Amino acid sequence: MSISLIGFIIQKVKTAGVFAGLGIALLVFLSGCSLINDSSIVSQEQVDSINKESAGPGIRPLEILSITEELSGDGYPAFISVDEQYRVILGTPDLAIGTQRLSFLIYGPDGPMDLPHLDVRIMAVKDYGQYGEGDVVRMKYLSGSAASEMGIYVGSLTLEQSGDYLMQIAVPTRASSDPREIAISLVAREDPAAITTNMKAPLSKNLTLNDKPITELTTGLNPNVGLYRETVADAVKKQRPIVLIFASPGFCVSPMCGSQVEIISALFEVYGEETAFIHIDTYADPHKAMENPDIAQRNPILADWGIVSDQVVYLINRDGLIFARFEGFSPYAELEASIQTLITN
Repeated sequence: MSISLIGFIIQKVKTAGVFAGLGIALLVFLSGCSLINDSSIVSQEQVDSINKESAGPGIRPLEILSITEELSGDGYPAFISVDEQYRVILGTPDLAIGTQRLSFLIYGPDGPMDLPHLDVRIMAVKDYGQYGEGDVVRMKYLSGSAASEMGIYVGSLTLEQSGDYLMQIAVPTRASSDPREIAISLVAREDPAAITTNMKAPLSKNLTLNDKPITELTTGLNPNVGLYRETVADAVKKQRPIVLIFASPGFCVSPMCGSQVEIISALFEVYGEETAFIHIDTYADPHKAMENPDIAQRNPILADWGIVSDQVVYLINRDGLIFARFEGFSPYAELEASIQTLITN
């Protein structure tokens, strides 16, 4: 891993707490680990087959990045090129049939890429060594004005069938006028694992300040008390719009988690009067998990929502239906635009 990349990651997660730093150290240590097998991605044999195919009718040579433990964490798969020049971290692994948010981070030889947009091609994998033409999705680079807020590529993806896909990215290079064609593997299920748009929100009875002190409600070091005053069940009963975040700021080990809880806290200061803001930590008994990470257990509420990654933001309308879901990191501007629409509906 390059020094510039390590520095960038540390800068973006340094406010998350001491365990974020430990997580980064762990990721650096893992940089030499072997590839991992994951049934949620195209198999390595399939990747190798596609890479070795010569060009022919309906077949194009394509460089498929391998999934790697380096930078993977919090449920977000990371991919790396053979020459280690490019790394992609997928922010939305819970994909399914239908229209949904797609996001990723990409690092090149000079660190994080921040071009205004990237066009990606989503191609269904048909058989070993063959894939379709696919559809082009424009991914916009979204970032905040604050120096501590990272940017991310975000787009809208529509899939008509479940199965294996490749996401092709054309990245510019200094050595050639032609872009370098890289790709990562995606998998779409029939239905998403987690509760998603237009579904009823589970009436979670999360712990609040009425139950425990704030130090026992979050792994965050400087929590905003406004996020711990109300249960999801009570807010739905009152027919209030809700901004709900599942996250564990003290255990952030991936750039994909970013400073999300801090962003939600900032939005609370603007929209807290008309909207309920709720943070539910990823871990049960967060204070015990902070004292001894070896005994940390996932909050059982996450199972009620079907959450497989470690960070999701939900917007819930006055009828208790999911208005929007943001898996992985979402910048301030992206969330604010959706919150404003939520309030006016």
